[in-house]
Amino acid sequence: METLSMTDTPSKADTLWNQYLQAKAAEDALASSQAASEAAKQDKFAEEGISNTSSPTGPTVDVKSGVAVVRSISKKARKDAKKALSNKLGSDKVSDKEGSSSKFLKMAASQGHSSAMVIMGNQSMSLCRDRTSPIHVRKTSALQALKWWENSKHKEGWYNAGHAYYDGIPGVLDKDETKALELFVKAAEEGDVDAMFFVGVREGDVEVVRRAMYGGHADAAHWVALWEYGEGEDGGGDVNAFRVNLLKAAEMGSGDAMGLVGQCYFNGTDGFGKDEGKAMEWWRKGCEGGHGDSCVNVGALMYNGWRGGGVDRRGAFEMYQRGGEMGCKEGWRNAAACLAEGEGVEKCERTAKYIVDTMLKEK
Repeated sequence: METLSMTDTPSKADTLWNQYLQAKAAEDALASSQAASEAAKQDKFAEEGISNTSSPTGPTVDVKSGVAVVRSISKKARKDAKKALSNKLGSDKVSDKEGSSSKFLKMAASQGHSSAMVIMGNQSMSLCRDRTSPIHVRKTSALQALKWWENSKHKEGWYNAGHAYYDGIPGVLDKDETKALELFVKAAEEGDVDAMFFVGVREGDVEVVRRAMYGGHADAAHWVALWEYGEGEDGGGDVNAFRVNLLKAAEMGSGDAMGLVGQCYFNGTDGFGKDEGKAMEWWRKGCEGGHGDSCVNVGALMYNGWRGGGVDRRGAFEMYQRGGEMGCKEGWRNAAACLAEGEGVEKCERTAKYIVDTMLKEK
């Protein structure tokens, strides 16, 4: 039998981390089982015609306008390298009841386990962002989060700390773009593709952005495609490279790229043959991926009719509203027009006015 050398012996931090993972898996399994049991109970109530809940499950209804208006928090399309803060590596939720997994997590982090330290940072930042907490508690939590992240020596921790400094938190944490860039560079050097994308775009270094693309970053592939087209080495742009990289970005899941692929197919430009069917296909994919403009384009084809399908005003209205919910003002503008004219939906000028006065109001 092969004997373990001293270097093969798990450290105390690793042992605690493994105990955390086991405890967390058990807690998650229990929560899943309880949720399934509750769902089965609700199904039984439904079969018997009994309601076991008093809270509405549908869209919020605006009483004044008499129409359901969904007020979902939209995904904002990422502009260049600016990206909303998202904590990586593990849950950032803090439970009211501390289970055994939380205890093991804290112990692993205190022993210097990098992944545990990142999660502890995520949880501290979650407390910091709770606006119901006193400001001094939020400030303390922010400092704790940054300490955990920066000391983790983990690319995810450096990335999270970088975004915290880059975005800042009003009244809690001042912006510090210099510090943010230092941390993003550290994360990029350790292989974090989001950090590579940020640094590459910020510094105008296409090779760094390419590395992010090769690492599977969809928006990096989209950025490279646009660079190839407008600023390629030949000065006039490389349409073939643009097409290849744009399709790659779309296939990797970039909503912006899906929308642009659809536009190119619709117009038959930039290396793409004119094909309304493929345009519709890519716009549908973009819409499913959260790209509001793609939803509106699907709606426009439905409204006017297209070679692959007839006119569908009801479907058009629904797509316009969906695009609006994703942050596309053109979607709300078209939805309001449909309501005002009664096209694809029951005519309601009051609701149309409500949309114009709220969703389309300049901030």
